[in-house]
Amino acid sequence: MDQDRLAFARWQLAANQAVGEAVRRYLFDRPRQINMIDIGQSRATDKPKPVIRVHVEQFIERPQLESLGRRSVTEEPIQGYEVEVIEGPYRQQLWSGRGSFYQRCDPLVGGVSVGAEYFSPGTLGGIVRDRETRRLMVLSNWHVLVVRWGLRRGQRIYQPGRRDGGADADEIGVLERDAMDSGLDAAVAVLNGRRQVSARQAGGRLVTGSRRPAIGMPVEKSGRTTGVTHGRITGMFGVQRLSYGWMERVIRDVVTIDPREGPIVSSGGDSGSWWIDSDTGAAVGLHFAGSDYPERALAMDMEEVLTALRVDIPALL
Repeated sequence: MDQDRLAFARWQLAANQAVGEAVRRYLFDRPRQINMIDIGQSRATDKPKPVIRVHVEQFIERPQLESLGRRSVTEEPIQGYEVEVIEGPYRQQLWSGRGSFYQRCDPLVGGVSVGAEYFSPGTLGGIVRDRETRRLMVLSNWHVLVVRWGLRRGQRIYQPGRRDGGADADEIGVLERDAMDSGLDAAVAVLNGRRQVSARQAGGRLVTGSRRPAIGMPVEKSGRTTGVTHGRITGMFGVQRLSYGWMERVIRDVVTIDPREGPIVSSGGDSGSWWIDSDTGAAVGLHFAGSDYPERALAMDMEEVLTALRVDIPALL
């Protein structure tokens, strides 16, 4: 087992270095319309080894690239990895009409509607505990619990969110802190104790803790809009450019998830969901964005999120 861990650690270091080199070369070369770079499964069935994947808003044909004074990124390997281009017009996935889990719930579980006062709802990912104070909190996205630049501690949080019928009596806590300065679209709110809490997700899945994601891992999530969906991790170590209102931010440690069962993995209103390892019940990713054409979900490595926010997932509550 120690040899396996050592081998994985070496691969992880090499993969991160290769992604870092690709980011330096290409991510901010805006004429190419690149929005993310990660390492993942090749689309070619005869290439079992991972490749560097350059995600673009839309494909640009070679003649147009040449007219811009650019060569295709696929022409030059990066630190031994071949390079592929895939399409992905990614956006945050906030409120979009009524969904599967928009009702008030007591006890609080992951996968249901939540929102900051005056803003559109997303998804309450689940229950966490502050590493220092031991207070119980809810974990979701920055763009669900904070929403606007300049808003800080004390903003009221509702379950369900306001647009899902939440009223003053549905206040469950207040914003405590976020991790956007660490390149992670994540935030926590401290609970006020008015409701019981549960380690389960809407739909019944028990969250057993957290672990690192892995390429090929089968995962599932409970989300405010699309309910329980199933996917498979196809990319890791992603670095993404994403707009938040008038400001662009670079989000790190992005995990890419493609459909596994059914055509849909996520939609508007699912932001903040937790992706759970289907085999162990451990949380591996915090959902924050995705695309519909092609259908794909983006999450952040849960271990990185928990470290940045200084919280843990209690195995049982």
